[in-house]
Amino acid sequence: MPAVCSKCHSAKAEVQIPYAKMNLCPNCFMEFYKARVRKTVEEFKMFKENDVVGVAVSGGKDSAALLHVLRQAYPKLELKALHINLGIPEYSAHCQKKVEKLADMLHVELCIFDLRKELAIGIDDFKKTTFKKRLCSACGTIKRRIFEELAVKTKVQVLATGHNLEDVAGVMFNNFLYGRWEQFVRLKPVLPPLAEGMASKVKPLIKCPENENLLYCLYGEIPFREID
Repeated sequence: MPAVCSKCHSAKAEVQIPYAKMNLCPNCFMEFYKARVRKTVEEFKMFKENDVVGVAVSGGKDSAALLHVLRQAYPKLELKALHINLGIPEYSAHCQKKVEKLADMLHVELCIFDLRKELAIGIDDFKKTTFKKRLCSACGTIKRRIFEELAVKTKVQVLATGHNLEDVAGVMFNNFLYGRWEQFVRLKPVLPPLAEGMASKVKPLIKCPENENLLYCLYGEIPFREID
């Protein structure tokens, strides 16, 4: 006999949440997910409802879920979507298309920084440099700096990123393994502004497992990147 939802006790359960000892139907899962994000935001005092919050959206499932759930959890919050086009053939165009569709669906202002248009270079070009063996590290550093500048340009007070539970746990393990103790501070749920006039950084999905971000996107019919 199919399991019944632990919340509504009527619909068929489709999602098992082992750590919460619950089986949820799609509708109750969406509410469960939204409630947890709201609780995380409030627990760590990530932002106030009169703040301007920018969401760094890549086109992937995590940042797509973040933008959508913040709009659902805080309908009056002024949200802005910030996207970087990395100048990678096909991939970047696909990502930007998904981000544009999502921003339009949620009626959220979208600000795009195009690497090739602004700097006459794309991430792929770094393969020709000494950074070719550290491409992910170089890309991460570049994106972090550009998002900081976009936040200032768009007058965002809080910059939200889609780092999930596995992201943070994985980096924490590597930092511990290699003794990078000074890097642990970057894993905090809330990071204060680096300088006056800059945005603070928050991780509203820090308690959300990656697979639940995917389920939230699928059940919510949220557009996200389909190619790697």
